[in-house]
Amino acid sequence: MHRVMRLRRIHIRGLCMLVIGVMAAAAALSGSCFLDTETNLCEASGRRCEPGQVCAADQDACIPIGGCGDGIVNPDKDEVCDDGNIRNGDGCSSDCSTNKLCGNGVVDPGEQCDAAADSRACDGDCTFIECGDEHVNVAAGEECDTGKDNLNTDKCNGLLCTMSACGDSYFNPAAREACDTGGDTPACNGNGNGVGSNSVDGKCQIPRCEDSYVNTRFIPPGSTLPETCDTGGDSQTCNGNGNGLSANNPARKCQMPQCGDGYTNTQFKPPGSNLTEACDTAGDSQACNGDGNGDAANNASSKCRVARCGDGYKNTNFRPDGSNLVEVCDTGGDSPTCNGDGNGDDTNRASSKCQAAQCGDGYRNAMFKNQADQAEQCDEVVDTANCNGNNNNSGRGSCRTPSCGDGYKNAAFGEECDKRDPDGDGTPDVPCPQGQSCNSKCECI
Repeated sequence: MHRVMRLRRIHIRGLCMLVIGVMAAAAALSGSCFLDTETNLCEASGRRCEPGQVCAADQDACIPIGGCGDGIVNPDKDEVCDDGNIRNGDGCSSDCSTNKLCGNGVVDPGEQCDAAADSRACDGDCTFIECGDEHVNVAAGEECDTGKDNLNTDKCNGLLCTMSACGDSYFNPAAREACDTGGDTPACNGNGNGVGSNSVDGKCQIPRCEDSYVNTRFIPPGSTLPETCDTGGDSQTCNGNGNGLSANNPARKCQMPQCGDGYTNTQFKPPGSNLTEACDTAGDSQACNGDGNGDAANNASSKCRVARCGDGYKNTNFRPDGSNLVEVCDTGGDSPTCNGDGNGDDTNRASSKCQAAQCGDGYRNAMFKNQADQAEQCDEVVDTANCNGNNNNSGRGSCRTPSCGDGYKNAAFGEECDKRDPDGDGTPDVPCPQGQSCNSKCECI
């Protein structure tokens, strides 16, 4: 409440009487006596205000009549407050133009800015927007604020006052980030590339093959190719990081697997095979079958498997055990055209394994037939008492158990001739010297 002082108007006319004493004259000279002048007296203080002025309602001061300081808010004079004085700093300015409230639209002393609520230019407490002031100004884009030290937390980027998120280009170790480059780079995994299978644990981490994150900008050490897959290790769809095998081709790490890529992926089955890779030397080698050599007859399940004669895969760089010759055929076993792996017969000649079948090669192949369409019963490189060799041009009796009359003269069997007469012309297949005849014991007499 403002105290309204009663004013008494005093009229002074003419000159002061000379009879008044010296003290009265002094008083007149000090302002209590004016010629043809009206003054207003402030009773509380004795102050006299000039014409057109009155005392402030709650201050020893003169103010214009009806002006700021009379204790009455006059909107016609643009007053927004009137506390009966013309002092600043007490809730109403000295010109009554502002009540110094934050949000009144006026930047008052002590305010940095003025806004009734958070805005893009000012905090709602009339201070400038500052990340680190512990005030979250959503209108200005702030999402969090960790205070004056701008500390990172697992949810807030301290210097940006934004919620921490992998891919925001802000490296926040408190959020378990090892890096953040805003996306995939050779040095950092991004935020997933939209690949649903990417591991959450691989986001914003230093990239490596087998981290279960496909970073197509990252080239694994020793490789010249960026990742095309990463399943955290070897799988049917992706090569891992080497399985500890130094022989693995580094360029095939974190690449789609294929037999012949030089990477042994023991979880991968080549197309058409029911067996996983046991080896991969990027082609046929002494130790491993390749990817088929373009030979459609090759057994698919023998691709990228340890090479052996009889596996149905012709590996022209492989020498079977005990042989000094590379494979020229492999039909998975004995066949009319190819010797197998021995049929368990340790008398078979090793150098004839996985070679084209022929009588006289020292390999008994029951599927092979001589020129006379007779299946092999035995196979010796030369005639023996137990086996006809291959020295009869007709082929009859070759690689068969010897018998008199089989059409094959086997001297080791004791034959001097063979009296078989297939044409019925009285001439044996292998006659005696001229003038002699061949008896029933294949003797010349």
